Amino acid sequence: MKKTEKIFYKDSFLSECDAVVTDIDTTKNSIICNRTIAFPEQGGQQGDSGYLVFNKNSVKFNDTQKGVGRVIYLDNFPTISVDTVIHHIVSPEFLNLFTIGMKLKIKIDINKRANLTINHSGIHLILMAIEKLYPEMIKNIKGAHITSQQSRLDFVKKRTFTEDDLKHITNFVNKIVQDDEPITVFPHSKEPEAWFWKCRNTVYPCGGTHLTSASYIGSPVVKRKGMGKKLERIIGIFPNSQLPLKMYHKE
Repeated sequence: MKKTEKIFYKDSFLSECDAVVTDIDTTKNSIICNRTIAFPEQGGQQGDSGYLVFNKNSVKFNDTQKGVGRVIYLDNFPTISVDTVIHHIVSPEFLNLFTIGMKLKIKIDINKRANLTINHSGIHLILMAIEKLYPEMIKNIKGAHITSQQSRLDFVKKRTFTEDDLKHITNFVNKIVQDDEPITVFPHSKEPEAWFWKCRNTVYPCGGTHLTSASYIGSPVVKRKGMGKKLERIIGIFPNSQLPLKMYHKE
């Protein structure tokens, strides 16, 4: 089974890597390589964008998507697909520039990646605050979405968050940021593509890209939005963040 080596698990701060084209998918308008640093859309986090660079060409990929792989079931971990290929989505008129076996460089948009990383780690801190306030809410998560502008969590509507709740959540996150709490990620003992996120003593299953310290996040803006009778949405915006651009480096 073909698969793409996911280098972002080994080092999520790589800005470019060498790769070889292993397939060209004309149905998805994508280029598949033997390895990549480009994070695919998963776990609610948007996929990376960037450039595939070869000879004198620089072709933009606008999105990164996960292919079909082996579905695994682990205790205390969501069902995920591993050993997949990664699709780098390009405009169809550029597909004929690529050939199988071609060597190229994959370069990601580090500003987009850094903002995704801020928003992903930030929404985890918000979830920590919600869990401290209302422990039962973590079981009511319906979905999540992380973009380079903001992040959000949707909950099955068991309660409506109040203004006092939002202040409590904001103050909780601010304290973690001010204390410069470390953030770590680590793989499951039984599966190298199943990852966990940790801050303080809180651990969440998550394979997204994350910071090494909460200090980058800055003071958040936390909002709520009622989504009809069934869903309650919490939105995190991080206008005071400091992008960790100096941490990004070449292979």
